[in-house]
Amino acid sequence: GDDDINDVAAMGGVNLAEESQRILGSTEFVGTQIRSCKDEVFLHTSPLQQKIKQI
Repeated sequence: GDDDINDVAAMGGVNLAEESQRILGSTEFVGTQIRSCKDEVFLHTSPLQQKIKQI
């Protein structure tokens, strides 16, 4: 369970609480970055649809 994960993390020198805070702290920044991007087409639909038809 969680204890096993904590033991492995501790052996690896990883502080899970610290890592969680770092991850949670960075999500706010990620959100602002995503919101600040303008909408762009990043997938061309016709090649994608052809691939899907092949499957």
